Amino acid sequence: MVIMESVFRNLNIYIIPPLLSLVMGVALAVISIAKGKLKQENILFSLLCIWWSLLNPVFICHHVFRGNEELLLFIERGVHFFYVYLPPVTLLYFYKMTGTRSRFMLPAFFFVSFLISLTTFSDHYFYGFYTYSWGYIAKGGIAFQIISVSGSVMVIYLIVFFIRRLRIEKNQIMRLKLKYILLSFIIIGLLTMTNIPAINGIDFYPLSNMMFIPLAFLGYGVLSYRLMEIRSVLHVTVMWAVISSLIIIPNALLFIFLYPYLIQQGAGALFAIASVWFYANYLYLLKIQPMIDQLFNKRKYDLHKLEASFIDSISYLKTLDELVIQFIDVIKKSLSFKSADLVICPAGEFRVASIAVKTCDVDPVVKEWFGNANHLVDRDLVESKESYEGIRHALMELFERYHAQYLVPVLHRGELAALLVLPEKQNLQQLKRYEVVFINNIRSAFSIAMENAITYSNLNSLKKNLEQIVAERTSELTLARDLLLQDIELARRIQTALLPHELPSMECAEINFKYVPMMGVGGDFIDVLIPGREHHDAGSGNSVCFFICDVSGHGVSAALTAAMVKMSLASWEMNAAYPARHLTAISDSLKGKTGGNFITAISCHVNLETGKLAFANAGHPPLIIIHADCSAEIVNTRGRLISDYIPANCEDIEVQLHDNDIIVLYTDGIIEERSGDELFGEERFIDILKSRCLAPAGELCNSVYNALIEFKGDAMLDDDFTILVMRFRKKR
Repeated sequence: MVIMESVFRNLNIYIIPPLLSLVMGVALAVISIAKGKLKQENILFSLLCIWWSLLNPVFICHHVFRGNEELLLFIERGVHFFYVYLPPVTLLYFYKMTGTRSRFMLPAFFFVSFLISLTTFSDHYFYGFYTYSWGYIAKGGIAFQIISVSGSVMVIYLIVFFIRRLRIEKNQIMRLKLKYILLSFIIIGLLTMTNIPAINGIDFYPLSNMMFIPLAFLGYGVLSYRLMEIRSVLHVTVMWAVISSLIIIPNALLFIFLYPYLIQQGAGALFAIASVWFYANYLYLLKIQPMIDQLFNKRKYDLHKLEASFIDSISYLKTLDELVIQFIDVIKKSLSFKSADLVICPAGEFRVASIAVKTCDVDPVVKEWFGNANHLVDRDLVESKESYEGIRHALMELFERYHAQYLVPVLHRGELAALLVLPEKQNLQQLKRYEVVFINNIRSAFSIAMENAITYSNLNSLKKNLEQIVAERTSELTLARDLLLQDIELARRIQTALLPHELPSMECAEINFKYVPMMGVGGDFIDVLIPGREHHDAGSGNSVCFFICDVSGHGVSAALTAAMVKMSLASWEMNAAYPARHLTAISDSLKGKTGGNFITAISCHVNLETGKLAFANAGHPPLIIIHADCSAEIVNTRGRLISDYIPANCEDIEVQLHDNDIIVLYTDGIIEERSGDELFGEERFIDILKSRCLAPAGELCNSVYNALIEFKGDAMLDDDFTILVMRFRKKR
């Protein structure tokens, strides 16, 4: 009554988290034992649930017995006498769960915990209390600091250990178990470590009182995903009774015999004796426990070996036929079944061709039920248990049809693909729990291998179909390519015919050009006109005109537009002395005919007697003049590009040429070429022109082209290459 009054008197918000954690830890331990009976793994898990919440009742006692520091210190020390073994017990559980053997880490942690446990009732562990607004907490001594470090090391080690196991673990059930327990344990470890500041005098509420959060998460995994397995109570009880007797009796006799001697020894000798005793018992357990376990579980061990062998053999890619034969064979031979049949449900991708198997149409309701249940069905249980009431008639019909005692569903993509039909065992015994586990594990491995085999079969079929389709498509593309090449060749001949065939040989002008289309044909075009002459034959004239253009795009479409530009040059001679007027006339004649393409162009008129150069630019790269001293001048003028939508709006500009000046007209395919992220650029282009300013016009064109090819390396040109060069010479 007094205690209850104290509880209600000292009740506050800080007591709620540890109370919830205590309830959650105890509940999870009880659930684990109830679901898993007395299996070693479940016992360890239950102990850990209690252990992880062990500090929570201590915190509650701080409020119940507020003011009685002597009693609280005794409670703290008593609890920590067991709590110091949390790191090695935790490690032992995870080793058991994953089947890992340890020769160093586990005994090391047990040894440290054993030594520290000897100090828990001394001031080396706790030596008083810190008082905070939220309650008391014991002051940690050197021994407590050591166990804190040990726990932190264990947390880090297990995090690394589980991450490595997740990377190599192939079993999906085990991966799920590892993920749930790992995440829960990480949170538990981190929350536990938050006690350290408060124990060392820092006012920080210990978040270990929030242990109910990771425990609830872990409990969800246990209840929803059945992380704990089932095992026989009697079997484990006998086994543990034998093991305990083999350990406890010799140790008790040894202690009684040596007690008079031990009480006379000093601390050093006792420490040495305790160390020897600890390792002797540990090695004893390490060697004897597996032998006892194998003695009581010989059949289970044999099945475990068969399971491992089966999983290893089907890990290699096999056909469905091979898998079915191997699956039926291992079930039949390992569990004393006279026969075992796989009944195939015709629907779906699960088809067996080369071996004789039975097929049947399963009622859709039964099919859906098996898809949801996904577990072995025992005829005796179907007849007797109320949970099968709604589906009993349909299941019994299947049992009768195939004279079966057990039905095991095999699923493919969540739907029933087949039923494994098993009769009574030849020894007339019921399937034991571990035998059911064996069948489920074998079936799970078979289902995964079946998925792989079906996928592989589908891929092979798809490969064959794709090969046929690719062959047909390749033939079609080859024909289309040949026709396209023919068209391109015809277009190339037509375009070549539109270009100047023979450049005029003139006293005052040395003219040459180079045109290399990117795709055989292109959208670049050039022409030369001597006003007053019907043909571009040799002779001396008073003036010469140049025209260069670049149609957007590449290939045949651009070449066709360039051909239309050629046809629009019919009025060139009429406007030869007025380049802006000439470009405007071209723009007007092409209005609505470019198909959405745009055109850049330059029209030039050179008076060879005076050296006057008149030109207009419609959105084209600027004209370049290389003077006789090899200096460069970039000359530009305003003008919009030629399109279907807006007028060119060009203007004339005049420049005075001097003896040996060079006029250079070009398209942007030169300066905008790239090699990786590097641009060929206008500066590099002008440097080449300046370095070869004394060369003949044809060599100058070739020098630019060769430099561009060297710049591109093995890559193809990204655009058409066009350049026109005229060297002006004054009359002598």
